[in-house]
Amino acid sequence: MKFTLLEIVQDILNDISGDEVDSISDTTEATQIANIVRSTYYHLVSQVNLPEHKTLFKLDETTSTTPTTMTLPDDVLRVDWISYDLKNDPGAFSGGTFSGSGFDTYEVSMYGSIQYMPPNEFFKMIGERKWDGTEILSYTFTGAVDTHEVKYKTNVNPSFYTVLEDYYFIFDALDTDISPDYLESALSLCYGLKKPTFELSDGFTPDLDATEFNWFMEEAKSAASIKLRQVDDPVASKRAKRGWIRSQKSKNVLSNIPTYTSNFPNYGRRR
Repeated sequence: MKFTLLEIVQDILNDISGDEVDSISDTTEATQIANIVRSTYYHLVSQVNLPEHKTLFKLDETTSTTPTTMTLPDDVLRVDWISYDLKNDPGAFSGGTFSGSGFDTYEVSMYGSIQYMPPNEFFKMIGERKWDGTEILSYTFTGAVDTHEVKYKTNVNPSFYTVLEDYYFIFDALDTDISPDYLESALSLCYGLKKPTFELSDGFTPDLDATEFNWFMEEAKSAASIKLRQVDDPVASKRAKRGWIRSQKSKNVLSNIPTYTSNFPNYGRRR
């Protein structure tokens, strides 16, 4: 069973002997609880990697000064896999579109999977390339601390990528016949965990499966009891702990299939 934010706040107020309300804005305490519910929700979403919040998305492109660098969108929490459109490769095709539920529309094309490589291995690989000013070019990537020379091929699609600062995605190639200036957002296709929205309104219902809702509410009750009453709610804490254990057993079964992405880290968005 699912509940609106108002119903959740009313239930928590009843458990902590708070005043009755008809709206989350009726009292300061009700508003505080609504904010605790929101922070609890985002905490669970970022920690548990729920399959209902996974979808297709695109990386953000940069500029011609960093042609093979792309960045993670602000609303993406984790990345499962990355691919790029093989428009210039033999056998590539294009036909139709796919519309994700509540998200963007994507062209059906031949996307090639790009393999993750740890930074030390990636920069060792591209560092061994001989710069020739034609099929091998380079640019300087400036991060938060250091700068790095990035050498990249200009006559093939990207095959490998690495990640710096959990935000910058650096690729090993750019086919300038397809994208003459830089890797394009429109040609990328990724899959991972996107941050869902949470509205502070009475009628808003958090996006969780019904089986997860009780666990979520118990987590919120426990947090509200400690923050507002400085008292632990042993019943809510016990139920919330059971929910954490159950969630680890009920993740998407596809995550157990061995693929090359199984050995890749999931990159959490900087928050």
